[in-house]
Amino acid sequence: MTTPPQPAPGNPYAQPVPGNPYADQVPAQGSPYPPQYPPQPQFQAPPQPYQQPYQQPYQQPYQQPQQPLPQHPQTGLGCRFCGAQPSADATVRAHRGMVLMMQWRRQSGPFCRTCGIATVRTLSAETLIQGWWGAQSFFRTPFTLIQNAFAYRRFKALAQPGPGSRQPLPLGRPVLLRPGAIGLLVPLAVIGLVLYGITASSSDPRYASVGDCVRNQGTDANPNVHVTACAPGAYKVVDKLSDTTSDSGCPQSTSVSYTQQQGSDEFVLCLVDYS
Repeated sequence: MTTPPQPAPGNPYAQPVPGNPYADQVPAQGSPYPPQYPPQPQFQAPPQPYQQPYQQPYQQPYQQPQQPLPQHPQTGLGCRFCGAQPSADATVRAHRGMVLMMQWRRQSGPFCRTCGIATVRTLSAETLIQGWWGAQSFFRTPFTLIQNAFAYRRFKALAQPGPGSRQPLPLGRPVLLRPGAIGLLVPLAVIGLVLYGITASSSDPRYASVGDCVRNQGTDANPNVHVTACAPGAYKVVDKLSDTTSDSGCPQSTSVSYTQQQGSDEFVLCLVDYS
């Protein structure tokens, strides 16, 4: 009969449990915990070089591409108003007189035929009604209208414009059919007054000189003497006495005399029958 091994003294738990094959693997006395393994070193990634953080590249916002104006082979551009071609490069002007001041306005091309003619009509009509009111403006206005007439000829010579990118200017009525055409009466009235003054002064006996002829269109009691062309029935001036109303100084050949006194202006015309 076999005797089981005796437990070590002082360890009440050393008695093996029957049927437990791991009883012999109980750790030694004084170490109630299983053996500890040495700590493993922690893995560390090698340092990486500095990198610039990623930035989204700037992108221009999307814009609808614009349609370029039609190009004219001579001017390089279409009409400034509607973009149509053909076009002509010219300048249309307007002038305004303000007694002591003047004002200029102009529109520069290129213009197509329709827009050019419309611009000439509009600015010329404004000039006709506004351009005469001043001493200098009265003479500058005709030059402005003449310059517009040359521009009008250039536009009139163009072919009918093709379709443009915008609507052309409305032609409107011709200049002489617009209300501004009444401005033509201003220079005509001034010219008429000047011509009348020249005619009246030339027929005034105060401006008669020796050798001129005069005619009495009144009566002997109420004479109305005017300088006229020398013809039968007229009188020829043989002498003129100034600052007097006496005809005693007239030559002996004098047949009739004419005396005029108007304020401090007095004179005598010594006359003979013209033949």
